[in-house]
Amino acid sequence: MTYNLSAAFAVIAENTWAAIKGRRRLKVEWDHGPNGSHRSDEYKEELQHAVRQPGKVVRNVGDVDSEFRQGWQDRGVGVLRSATCPM
Repeated sequence: MTYNLSAAFAVIAENTWAAIKGRRRLKVEWDHGPNGSHRSDEYKEELQHAVRQPGKVVRNVGDVDSEFRQGWQDRGVGVLRSATCPM
């Protein structure tokens, strides 16, 4: 795991209690930068809307329906029909 230390601060003290007291007195004002207005819930809605739109075929090679009907059955392998992945 990596941390962005430019977006952090440290309190240096003689002991834990002094550090806690010092931290409580700090008044930090964060600069959220160019992505400060980003809202995850709005972005998630945009993505959900986009995936429901008709797609564009970029590459079409082979006959997937035929392969699923014949190819997998010949090999004796079960086919996973659908799967979901939560975000």
